[in-house]
Order: sequence, then structure tokens, then C-alpha cells
Amino acid sequence: MRLEARQSLILVAGTGVTTLLGVAYTLVVGRTLDESALGEFTHALSIVAFCQIALGPINGTVAKFAADYSAKGELGRVRGLTREIAKRVAGYGLPIVIAACVIAPGLASFWQYATSWPMIIAIIMTYVTLLLSVARGALRGLQAFGPFNVNTIFEAAVRLPIGVALLMTWSEPSAGLLAYLIALVATLILSDRQLAASWQGHPVAPVDGRAIRQFTWPLLLLMVTSAGFQNVDMLAVKRFFPGDDAGSFGIAFRLAQAVAVVVTPFNTLMLPLLATKHSAGRAITGTFLRVCGYFLLLAAVPLAAFALWPDEIMNVLFPNKFAGAAAILFPLTLVRLVGHLAHMIGLAGAAANRFGFLWLYVPGLFLETAALILWHDSLGTVVRILLVTQCVTLFATAAWFLAVARR
Repeated sequence: MRLEARQSLILVAGTGVTTLLGVAYTLVVGRTLDESALGEFTHALSIVAFCQIALGPINGTVAKFAADYSAKGELGRVRGLTREIAKRVAGYGLPIVIAACVIAPGLASFWQYATSWPMIIAIIMTYVTLLLSVARGALRGLQAFGPFNVNTIFEAAVRLPIGVALLMTWSEPSAGLLAYLIALVATLILSDRQLAASWQGHPVAPVDGRAIRQFTWPLLLLMVTSAGFQNVDMLAVKRFFPGDDAGSFGIAFRLAQAVAVVVTPFNTLMLPLLATKHSAGRAITGTFLRVCGYFLLLAAVPLAAFALWPDEIMNVLFPNKFAGAAAILFPLTLVRLVGHLAHMIGLAGAAANRFGFLWLYVPGLFLETAALILWHDSLGTVVRILLVTQCVTLFATAAWFLAVARR
């Protein structure tokens, strides 16, 4: 069995367990909160997801250089890299988090929240998530996918019972979000112990800061743009639509992320796997296409289910709630699939230190955002805008990749 197939299976298995626990929690939240409250909960999570993806260069940079160092047996440099970036994230992030919490009431009012607490919790979640992304980037770079699976499953397993307990006594968006925060903190503690075992006996060694900075900035632009593609629709709907519509879009948005769940193992695998091959002077095109093929095979399952039985799925999961969600479930899931394929092309370019696709990728996001601001008369219009702009972006970036591959 090929290396990427074996590693993909390991990550798919771990992601599957994590997904089941995550779906269970989504059902609990969806059945507990009303449409308006669920809109706030989903919107707050989309803000966290936006920041997490936008600041993905933290994780991606650690993964890329940890893979390079690990391939050379330089675990001390992996340790030095992880410690240095964690210190910078903690130090620079804390004053930003404090300032964001100060302006949280204004942000909550802008997005029509009932209180500012969901926004404040989301801000703190973002900070802890970024700290955790450093540790997970190191695990990715070391290709320690078994411990990586344990890490992600642990977070979901801690979140579920705590969330159920909180929501039973406090049926508010803040309760559901607080469970996320508690689970993140617990997982951060676990991560520290996992990494200590990985580089035990290897003293801290210095790293090449200049090379890291040169790689980080274009990767940052890639991740910010990807974050926009994956979350700007939810941000726009929460701003322009009433609470019931925002709730219906929000639950369809969460279910459509079944594709995001499917792509997670491949996103986790893609950068360190291709970077290791590229560093060794080996071709990456075949490996990239095979990983994309594995993703499409798995993504076909939720896509087909949402195409064939959207009403039945919504009735089973959320009886007599979110009436508008079924009609947009399939096309919104298709949007997610297209967006993730474009992002995977970006990761392949980053692995080879080729970032020319950004001249096509970034304008695509500006086009989508402008269209959403100008035209938002219905949820159907929003989904059509997403589908058209992201398909155009995918075709453009795919053409760039094929041209580069031929050269």
C-alpha cells in the first residue's frame, strides 16, 4: 500500500470518530437551542473557524519545517521551532485577545446578538485554538498521525459530555461554546505531554528564522483567503437576514461541513507529505492527484445523501425546525467541496514553494464578497453566488497547477 494511502486511512479513521462525536454534539445543540440562538452559536463558531483557518500558517509553517527537520533526524530543531512559535503566539496574541474582548459588545451588536458573551467566548476560543495549532502542526510535521488522532478525538470526547451537562442547565449559545473552550484547554495540556514524549532526549536547537518568515507570509495570504471562502457566507447571512433565516442557513452550513470533515485528513496530510517529497527532489503531482481522488471518493457519500434525501435528513435530525435548510443543503455542500479542492491546490503549491496561484485565488474571494454585499435577496441567491464564484476560482487555480506541472 502506498504511503499516502496508508496515512490517509489512519487519518480518515481518526477523523471518522471525531466526526461522530462532533455530529452528536451538533444534534444536541440543534435540538436544545431555538433558531435565533442557534444562529448566534453557529455564527460564533464561524468566526473561530475563520480565524483558525486565516492563521493556519502557524500550523502549516510548523508542519512544513518540522517535516523538513524530522526527515533529517533533527528533532532538536523541531523542538526549538515549536517552542519559539508557541512563545510568539502566546505573547503577541494575549494583548490582541484583551482588546478584542473590550470591543466585543460592539461586535455583538453589529451582528445582532442578544448578549456579548458568545462573542467573548469565541474570542478566547480563538486564542486557545491558535496555541493548540502549534502543537498539532508539530505532530503533523513529525508525521505522528496516531498521536494526532488521539489529540483530536480527545477534544471531541471531552466536549460532548461537558456540553450536554451545560446545555441541560443553561440553554444558551454561551453554554454550547463554553464546552468547546473547556475541551480546547484540556487538549492543549494533552498536546504538551505528547510532544514531550516525541522529542525526549533531544535538546532544543536553533532554527532558520529567515526561511520560516519567507514561507509564512504567502501561506498566510492563502489561509486568509481560504478562511474567507469558507466563512464569508455565514457572516453575510447573519448580517443581512433575520434570525430564523440565519438559523436555517446556519444548520445547513454546519451539516455541509460534512465535506470539511472529510477533507480534514487530507489537508492534514497534504502539506507535510508533499513538502517531504519536494525537499527530496521527488515529483509531487502524482501524489497530489491521488490524495485529491481519495477525498472525492469519500466526499461523494455526504454529497449524494444530501442530494437525494435533504428533507428526510432534516426531518430526522431536527423535526419541525429549520424549514429553509433542506432546500440549500445539497448546493451548499457542493460549494464546500469545490472550495476545498481549490484550497488543496494551494497547499500543493505551498509544499513546492510556488505561490503564483494567489494572483487568481485572492481576486476570487473579493468577487464573492462583493457579490454577496450587492445581492442577498434570498438564501437561494446567496448559494448561487457562492457556487458560481468558487467554481470559477477552482477552474482558474486548476489551470495554473496544470501549467506549472507541465513545466
